[in-house]
Parts: sequence; structure tokens; C-alpha cells
Amino acid sequence: MLVSARYDAGTPPTATPRPAEQRLGNAVLLTRDGWGHPGYQIPSKCIHQARVRYFVNLVTPPRGTFGESDEVPFS
Repeated sequence: MLVSARYDAGTPPTATPRPAEQRLGNAVLLTRDGWGHPGYQIPSKCIHQARVRYFVNLVTPPRGTFGESDEVPFS
């Protein structure tokens, strides 16, 4: 599972000529619909739950899943 943010200036989902999930074969990209790098410092209940499901049960979200940020930038 790959996690990215729609508006991540450092590593945007479109940073590679071919999306990373295609390059890795069986990877699934989970996108946080928000700003900044998708670390743990920007809360998103959706992203957190998907990470837990993946790390505990190896279950990925459906392709094309977007998770909302729980905070606005600079809050």
C-alpha cells in the first residue's frame, strides 16, 4: 500500500512518469485529499484506519480510494 497526498509538493502522486502503483505491480495507492506530506502529523481517520487494516490484516483499500484530512492547513 502506498500513501500520498493530493497536494504534496515534495512527492505528489504524479511525480513519476508511470504511477508508482503500476510500477510496483500489486500496490494500491491511497490518497489523502489534502495538503502536505502524508505523515502521521496530519491527522486523517480514513488514512489511519486503512494503515491499521493493512499492517494488521494485509487488507488494502479499493483502488482509487481517497481519505479526507481531519484538519485544514495551518490550523
